[in-house]
Amino acid sequence: MSIEEFFKHELQEWNASIEFYLVDLDILQNRLIEVAGKNTKTAVMEGVEHFQNQFIVQKDNLQSLRHKVLAQNNKLEAVIKNIKALDDLNLVDEQHFLREAVQLNEKILQELKHNFYRFLSKVF
Repeated sequence: MSIEEFFKHELQEWNASIEFYLVDLDILQNRLIEVAGKNTKTAVMEGVEHFQNQFIVQKDNLQSLRHKVLAQNNKLEAVIKNIKALDDLNLVDEQHFLREAVQLNEKILQELKHNFYRFLSKVF
C-alpha cells in the first residue's frame, strides 16, 4: 500500500468516525431532553445545562474536523491526480496533525459520554 493509499484509507476511517460521533451526540442530546422533561430540580438542571453546552461544543468541533478532513482529502486527490510529491503541499504534516486531532476528539467524546452516563445514573 502506498502512502497515498494509506492516507486515503485513514481519511475515510476518520470521516466515518466523525459521522458516528455526530449521530451519537444526537442520541445523547435526545436522552438529555428526556432527563430535562422529567426533572426540574436545580442540581439536575445544572447538569442538563452543562451537558447541553458540552454537546454543542463537541458537535461544533466535529463539524470543523469533518471540514478539515474533507479539505485534506481534496488535497490528497490533487496530489494523486497531478502525481506531485506529498511534501509539496505539506500533506504529511497536515495528515499527522489531523490524526492527532481525531484521536484527541475521540478521547474527549468517550470521556464526555462516560460522564454523561454517570450523570444519568444519578438522576434516574
